[in-house]
Amino acid sequence: MFRIGYRTASFDAMNLAGALRALGQAGYDSVEICLERHELAPGKLTPEVAARVQEAVLKAGLGIHSISFHGDALPWPERAAGQQVTITAAGWFGTRTVVLNTPKSDEGVGWDALRQHFAALAASAAQAGVTLAVEPEPGLMVSSVADALRLLDEVDSPALAVNLDVGHAFLTEGDVVAAIGALAGTIVHVHFEDMPATEHRHLLPGQGDMPLADVVVALWDAGFRGVLTVDLFGPYDDPLAVAVQALRASRATVREAMTRVRRRDFPAL
Repeated sequence: MFRIGYRTASFDAMNLAGALRALGQAGYDSVEICLERHELAPGKLTPEVAARVQEAVLKAGLGIHSISFHGDALPWPERAAGQQVTITAAGWFGTRTVVLNTPKSDEGVGWDALRQHFAALAASAAQAGVTLAVEPEPGLMVSSVADALRLLDEVDSPALAVNLDVGHAFLTEGDVVAAIGALAGTIVHVHFEDMPATEHRHLLPGQGDMPLADVVVALWDAGFRGVLTVDLFGPYDDPLAVAVQALRASRATVREAMTRVRRRDFPAL
């Protein structure tokens, strides 16, 4: 059975320790700590601050599955510098997985420059014992499965893999199940949510157009056994209530999917 985690992006206006306690009480297994929060931003973050966050996570009964830095509102040079810092920060948080994305397609960054940047990041990550999970996202330079596979092939480092946001793949690929199959062996991290068919808007499972149970079966068949990290960021009047609803819906989807897997693979049971 898949474990369920939650991204902290929707809690930027809240006390983080309180939000973590609520996530633990709700029954989540882990969190992805998002470094866009002002006190966690790569230019301000210190080992001491990270240690306090790690302590709060443990007190909440959770684990830190990953950290991420997107910084979408920042110009690319600042984001690129922050990505390098994030690799070092992974050790401060006690995690080995860092989720990153790429420049916007209209920011004027060439593919060769992007490849060189990620090759340098991957070299640093390999030294630090960290895995980078690059996230394809509509409108960014790495937006599709093909883009992600091209970057992995050209960088050619075991420290570089894929964070699959299932909603993004639903928008860019047409057949999200086939897309997951194409990424088999490269997926180390998953963002999980529902999505409308023609709009980039993250929704609670069951509120969009995605065949989410099919997606979970496809992840299983692709060999992924990690955490499904719920990726919702509102804005919400009550983000904690949304997180509770998302966990309930995600668990129901996983149960349906794994029932299908058992009936298919073990029909005699």
